This record gives sequence, structure tokens and C-alpha cells, in this order.
Amino acid sequence: RLLVKYERWEDILDPDCPLLQWDDGHATDGLLRAYAESRALLGLGKLDEAQQKMKELDLRIAVLTAPVTLPGKLSSWFGGKKKQATKRKDKEEASDDDAYLKNQLMKMVEIKKKELRGRLTFAQGDHEQGVELLQEAAELQADSWHNDPPRDPVFLYNTLGEMYLEMDQPEEAVTAFESTLETVINDGFALSGLVVAHHQLDQPEEAKAAMARLNAVWRDADEDNPWLQRARATGVTAAAKPNTHKLITERSYQEHVLDRLGTSVWEPPVAPSLQAQNVKGEWVSLDDYAGQNVLLIFYLGGECVHCMEQMRAANELVDEFEDRNTVVLAVSKDSVATNRDYQNGDFKVTLLSDPAFENARRFHSYDDFEEIELHSTVLVDSAGRVHWSQHGGEPFMDFDFLLAEIERLNQRL
Repeated sequence: RLLVKYERWEDILDPDCPLLQWDDGHATDGLLRAYAESRALLGLGKLDEAQQKMKELDLRIAVLTAPVTLPGKLSSWFGGKKKQATKRKDKEEASDDDAYLKNQLMKMVEIKKKELRGRLTFAQGDHEQGVELLQEAAELQADSWHNDPPRDPVFLYNTLGEMYLEMDQPEEAVTAFESTLETVINDGFALSGLVVAHHQLDQPEEAKAAMARLNAVWRDADEDNPWLQRARATGVTAAAKPNTHKLITERSYQEHVLDRLGTSVWEPPVAPSLQAQNVKGEWVSLDDYAGQNVLLIFYLGGECVHCMEQMRAANELVDEFEDRNTVVLAVSKDSVATNRDYQNGDFKVTLLSDPAFENARRFHSYDDFEEIELHSTVLVDSAGRVHWSQHGGEPFMDFDFLLAEIERLNQRL
């Protein structure tokens, strides 16, 4: 939703974009992806490709609106709760719930189809028909709009306003942007459009009022925000002043405020210190593997049958991990001598001894209340940060996930 809202078209179309984790096997995800990519292609002016993607969207809509039980993800998308039909009353309630979700789905589908057709028609040069379709979509959307968070990335009256500006009809643009502000009171996109429209109409006081509200609403916005830059390019200036008769207190996004709560953008934490002995009695640390990823497995020792299954599975994949610039280290309470017996020529995982659980405690792989060690799998990236970890009562066995995650990690670093 955010990528569409801020027109990050290249990111949306990038199949390797780390911000997107589409599940194409899920009908709802497939529909939303086809919609987002249609918007991106339209935004880039690739109209022929956009038409093809819209045909794909129509096919996905046909699948999703078929007379079958709605998927659970759709239920969460619309805020509904699926009920287990066990008694007659439960069956009636579940049927009502399905009917509600189906109705919401059909509304969403109708809005998105009209929106995309309107955008495409307008881009093809038929402005009158494009505006008509967008007007219909905007009215439907406004009737079913939900805030906090909204389901849709864009309030379509803003789109309508932008179309009117492109058609040199600033009076109609003012009406459209003000329609947005009736529902989304502090919408910066609408306020930016109002500054431009009033400026074009030679209405300096109205333009200043809109700029004052915009400066209040987006007081912490990035300077390169294109909608903010567009409003400022008109030359209209005004001190920040919120809309006092409909004042909504906005949270502060200033860095000096947020930094007290933590970093503004999450980053993997630096890995704790590792100091454990290998089968030769040599001390091993993460610094020894600088520039490499480290897959660190804490297990319960050689007497744990499940742990040995995990060790065998990891050992079979050592070469694949090495191909991905990753070393596999396994840490347990077993002594150096015990590990030496396990570390034969066929066993490639590096075994490390941690008899006092000092390393296990640092890596949250020890329960101090129960005074027992835990199963933990920790992925440390080549910069020495904990990229991913899992702790619990069972060994982690999904090595396919780890291999895929390491590939994704390597692409980002």
C-alpha cells in the first residue's frame, strides 16, 4: 500500500524487491499484486503492458469471486472473523459472515476495476470518459472508506483532483481535493493539490491557508517529498497552522523524539560475543569469520536424538552453505574431547564446546529459570549482526528456509 501511495513504481515491479513478500499461491495476494503492478505500469506510461496486467487482474478477480468459501486472509483483510460452523446457529452466523465478506470483496473489486479503467482511459487521451470512471470509483470508495489503516493506498478524489489540474480545470480540482478533506481531514496530498489549484485560480489567501495546513501536517516530511516540493514551487509561503476547527493531534516524527524510543529504521543488532573451543582446543570467535555469514546452532549435545538429526541434516548441506559464503558452527555443553570423537572425516560442521553455557546465555539459548539449555538457530550476517534467530524446545529443521534467506541476505549486503 505504501509503495503505491508514494508511487515507488520501480520497486513494485522489481521481482527481487526486499520490501515485498508476495504469496502468488494465495488468491488475495495475487489480486493485490496484479493491481499494484497495473498501477505501476500506468504510472510509468507503459500502457500496453498495463492493459495486459489488467487482463490478468480480471482473471484473478474471477477466481477470487467464485462461489466458494472465502480464504482466511481475505477475512483478515476486511476485518471479518471466520466462524466454525458446528451448530445450526453457528452455521447461520458463518453464512452471514461469508455474505458480509463477499459483499466487501465485490465493492473492492468494482472500485479497483473502475479506477484502473479510468486511469488507463485518461492516459490514452479520453479525458472525459476517464474522469467519469474515476468519479464513479471515488464515490464508491468514499462510501466505504476505512481509516487506521485504510485498505486502499490512495483516496481517489485526490486522483480526480490531479486529473482536473492536468486538464487545466482548477475549480473542479478544488472541489475534488476538498472532498478528500471531508473524509481524510489532514491529507497532505489533497492540501498540496489545493495550494496548486488556488494558486492557478489567483486566490492567494486560499492558497496560503492550504499551505499553512500542509506545513503543519507535513512538518516532519522529507524535504524531497515531491508533493511538498510541488506546492512550494508555486511560491506560496505560510507559517504552519493546523486546521483548528477540526484539529487532530498528530504524533511527532522528529528524529530527536523517536530516537528516545529506538532507531527510526530497524537494523539487525550486533551479535553477542562468541568464545568457544573447537575440537583442537583452540578458541573460536565470530571475528575469525569476518566477511562471512555464520549459521550458529545451539544444541543439547550428543545424547539428544533430535539434535543429532539436526546435525546430520546440517552436515549434508555444509557445501551448499559454503557456496553461499556461510560457515556452520554447532555449540553444545559437550567437552572438547567428546566433540573430537564426533568430528570425524565425514562430519564437516564445526563443533564447539560451551560447558558452562556462557555462550548459550549470551545468545539467549539458556533458560535461567529452569536452568536448562535451549535449542537455538541464529543467522549472523557478514557484518556481524543477528539477521534471524529462533529459540525453543525443538531443533529448527527448515534448512531450505535458511538457504533461501541467506541468498536474499547476500543480495542485500
